Amino acid sequence: MNRYFELVRLENLAIGLIGFIVSTSVAGGNVFANWPTVVLGCVIVVLFIAGGNSLNDYLDREVDKVAHPSRPLPSEKISSRTALSLGMICLTFSCVLSFFQRNIESTLIVVTAIVIIILYEIFLKKRGFVGNVSIAILTGMMFLLGGSVTDNIEGVFEIAGMAMVVTVGREITKDIEDAEGDKGRCTLPMLIGRESSARVAALFYVVGIILSATPIAAGTLGSMYLIVLVADVLFIYSATTAANYPHQSQKSAKVAMAVSLVAFLFGSI
Repeated sequence: MNRYFELVRLENLAIGLIGFIVSTSVAGGNVFANWPTVVLGCVIVVLFIAGGNSLNDYLDREVDKVAHPSRPLPSEKISSRTALSLGMICLTFSCVLSFFQRNIESTLIVVTAIVIIILYEIFLKKRGFVGNVSIAILTGMMFLLGGSVTDNIEGVFEIAGMAMVVTVGREITKDIEDAEGDKGRCTLPMLIGRESSARVAALFYVVGIILSATPIAAGTLGSMYLIVLVADVLFIYSATTAANYPHQSQKSAKVAMAVSLVAFLFGSI
């Protein structure tokens, strides 16, 4: 894979982009009728995710020598200076473009998200659970942006809430996976141990499964939304393997989140 695609996490870009588009559909908006704001939103989301991941790799370059030695910076495929520059340029353009959205809510969401991601990378990441929650909030804000550009932010509360909850679980699981390289940092596994952290992660996965049943009970989405049951099975797998197989667990959660997006998309059509 191209080294820059590795740096910005091509998979994350794709999931984020799909998530944004799905949220516009769930909100009841006409993607084609609102194509200028939707396309602009897509560009903003891509720039934001690329900028955040580049900044993350720059600040985590020492940790990644142990936890992720194959990443572009520790493997010296890309220089630290290049990663920092790319990160700041992407976040800056993401902010500037947000002012061209048609409502102030969209701009506020993007600006707030940029402030949170910078605070996270510099301060909050070292605060363990607070950092996990910060990433979850950023994930939810992406869906809120999709609702905002279609003037129905309330219509995406369900998908945003579910995404936030399972993201906390996945972030804790990733911290379990990175425990060896995180020595000296206040991550949850460092504070309460792998087993206890895995139980906390499992709790969030279970809450996510419960929330996924809300549209079914309320009848707000079509029958195709039942695809979410596949995601629920994957979340159960993630919950039961977080302690002993954290890499497989967080990967399974990532796939489950993608399946959930498919469920929300087809359920909203």
